[in-house]
Amino acid sequence: MFNDSFYGGNYAPNVAAPRYSAVAPMYNTVPQAPQQVLPRVQQPAQMSTNKQFVSGVDGIKNMNLPQGVFAFFDNDRPILYDTSVDELGKKTVVAYEIKVIEPPTPEQVEAMRPVTKQDMQGLLKQIGDIQSQLVEIKKLNGGLE
Repeated sequence: MFNDSFYGGNYAPNVAAPRYSAVAPMYNTVPQAPQQVLPRVQQPAQMSTNKQFVSGVDGIKNMNLPQGVFAFFDNDRPILYDTSVDELGKKTVVAYEIKVIEPPTPEQVEAMRPVTKQDMQGLLKQIGDIQSQLVEIKKLNGGLE
């Protein structure tokens, strides 16, 4: 069609042919002193948070959002809005209050410890002792309940 040669002299219509310079490139022939290479300073990675602030639930309801899950922060109050949009475009907004809490004390951490089998066996023994004491009290009272 166009001389059937990819590198041939004929080019497609309306396409400019490449132009090459007939002058050889000039190289700097003057020797230069070696340059000092500076060590690269590693910059700390910057976290991209993409926080979006809104003016309450009305600000979210007025937004045109695609399908998915989004989180927004309130401009004026410590509230996080968890927003989801379904395939029909229906928005569901759940609000969470953000508050500062104190870290738990060692006593609170101990109280949150899961119950072990040994703990349960000790409790069952105490319950058994209490039941036997109740039986003795009933006998002393003449079997009255």
